[in-house]
Amino acid sequence: MSMRTEDLEELPHAIADFFEWFVHQILFYREVYPQESFEMVKFCNYPCYKSSCPYVIDYIREWHSILSATCEPGEITVIIQIEDPAMRKKLIERYYLRIFIRGSQGRKLLPNWKNFEYSLPDIISRLISVTEVENVRHPLKTETRRFCIFYRTSDVQATNSERDSGAFVPLLDGRIVPIGTVASDNMKMNIFLLRPIN
Repeated sequence: MSMRTEDLEELPHAIADFFEWFVHQILFYREVYPQESFEMVKFCNYPCYKSSCPYVIDYIREWHSILSATCEPGEITVIIQIEDPAMRKKLIERYYLRIFIRGSQGRKLLPNWKNFEYSLPDIISRLISVTEVENVRHPLKTETRRFCIFYRTSDVQATNSERDSGAFVPLLDGRIVPIGTVASDNMKMNIFLLRPIN
């Protein structure tokens, strides 16, 4: 998982690469899987973690392909949902990538692609801080824990992934916890956690 300048020929591919990186970091720092099952790699020359589980890799790569193929101008929301059904109150925790692509340049060269690289230290620092709190509040200790991904354009939920087994259930009560922002000339991505109140 290493992003190079030549990999960023299209904005959708850059967004998909960032998404792939972000999901692996959530899984590592939120301890969805044992941390010893991750390997150290580089993304934008920045050290990070990547799951070594084939199923996890394939599932995230499938969504990478979906994003690369379907990102268009407008608003896109990608949701990484963490679940633990065996908890006393079923845990549903969501990390959001809310992406706004302006104009008709969505499939052209990303103007300031280094903005992704420059944003990584702040985003990862904030993600570590947020997940440390969640690991104390809601440690994922049961074998039933899992994650799934949802993708929406406007108010329409996409169900493109054959591997999805989770159901998207609206959270009636939640608190938004900002994680970071990535912006370029024709794109803005807001990243946040929707934390359950209980």
